[in-house]
This record gives sequence, C-alpha cells and structure tokens, in this order.
Amino acid sequence: MKSLLYLFRRYRLATLLNLLGLGVAVATFYLFMTQVIYNRTYNYNIKDHDRTFRLEVKTALFDNKWGCHICRPYEEIIKEIPHVEQTVNMAYNRQTDVTVGENTINVLYIGMSKPGVEFFCGKLLYGSSKTWDYGAMAIVNRSTAGKLFGTDKAVGKTFTLKENGVDKSITVVGVSEDMPDNCSIGNGLYMC
Repeated sequence: MKSLLYLFRRYRLATLLNLLGLGVAVATFYLFMTQVIYNRTYNYNIKDHDRTFRLEVKTALFDNKWGCHICRPYEEIIKEIPHVEQTVNMAYNRQTDVTVGENTINVLYIGMSKPGVEFFCGKLLYGSSKTWDYGAMAIVNRSTAGKLFGTDKAVGKTFTLKENGVDKSITVVGVSEDMPDNCSIGNGLYMC
C-alpha cells in the first residue's frame, strides 16, 4: 500500500490510468462471466434440457420470419422420427385480460399441446393434468395463481377469459411451479 501511495504522489496521471484500466478490466470480466453463466444455464430447469430441442420454421404465419409454431402434419411426421421421444407444440404466447370476480388482470396466455407444462417442469404442485384438455380448463403457475386468486391453491377455481369476443369460463385444473426468468417458457396460464 505504501508503494501505491508513493506512486500516486509521484505519478498521479499514470497511477489513475492504471487504476481506471484495472477497474474497466474487472468490470468487463464480470460482465462476460455473467453472460457466460446466463447462456450456459438457459433453460437449465427444463427436465432433460440437454436432450430438449426447439424446432423453428420460417413461415407466412410469422410474416416470413422464424417462429416455433409448426402445422399439425409436420408435428405428426416429426413424432415418427425414431430419435424423437416426445413433442410439445407451443402455438403462441400473448398477453390477455382475465376476470376474477370484479377484478380484471392481465396475464400471459400460453397455448400448448399435451403433455403440456409437465414436459418442461416435471410436476404439478396441485391438481392433475389428466383432466387438462381442449376446452375450458387451464393450468396456471404458482405466481399467476397468487395474482389471480390470492393463493397458490387454486385448483377448482374459475376465471373468465374473453376469446373471440365471447366470455368463456375457465376452470383451473392444476398449479405448476414457476419457471425461472432464464427460460423460454413464460409464467402464466397454460391452455391446451
């Protein structure tokens, strides 16, 4: 420390530049390592993440941009490939308003095919996905259940969703764990 003070008194500009360079180097290293850790652990919470792949296609459905929605015939063809064990088709994500009692709350609506959210997180905290099917049933994650109903034990509770201008009563059949921010799957309500 004495030599640093001596250098600072004698060579102020050079010492300040050295300290500034050291600070920039440490900050840069921290930023790079943060990004490396983020990239290496992205989707890490998904069961068998090292064997899970996302298929994207370039289609007119997305204005000739890449998207993860594929047509059902392609999904059936992919299921017949020997190396493919299971598929989940995630049709779309969108923000939507749902009504619980007198309250209207904006949540993320995630449409996906069976086996649904259990494919990604492995288990439900409450309820069962056996009754989750096309129609008026939803699985919600824990934080969305708390936002909608004030409790994470929301199985059997209902909310109203407006689809194509028609109010539709939806029953919660399961509550899943929250997905982390570092994941492709958002937190919200999962519709089959």
